[in-house]
Amino acid sequence: MVLNLQPRSNQQQISYKIQDKLYLSITNRCTLVCNFCPKTNGCLQVHDYDLTMQYRPTVSEIIAAIDNPTYYTEVVFCGYGEPTLRLKVLLEVAKFIKQHGGQVRVNTDGLADLVHKGKALPAL
Repeated sequence: MVLNLQPRSNQQQISYKIQDKLYLSITNRCTLVCNFCPKTNGCLQVHDYDLTMQYRPTVSEIIAAIDNPTYYTEVVFCGYGEPTLRLKVLLEVAKFIKQHGGQVRVNTDGLADLVHKGKALPAL
């Protein structure tokens, strides 16, 4: 196991807004290498947002990046990684969003149950 002991940069883009939706980038790890994915093609930007990750944000950091979920038509877990690889974090943040009146969407590759040995779908 390798630990990153570098100080955290305040520059990391945890959330980004596109139209009336807020997107959350909670990991850069993925189970696939899709040819249509910008990350696979060497692009680290979505619209004008740089989604380079220096570290995996904590639940508290993600919630702080959301502010008020009712400001958006939905809050979407989508970035340069598979959000269900951080299932515990995803569930905690989704619970916060729902408890505060927000709508949740998860963009996923659909392999969460395989990765989590059948435990992901019931949790979602």
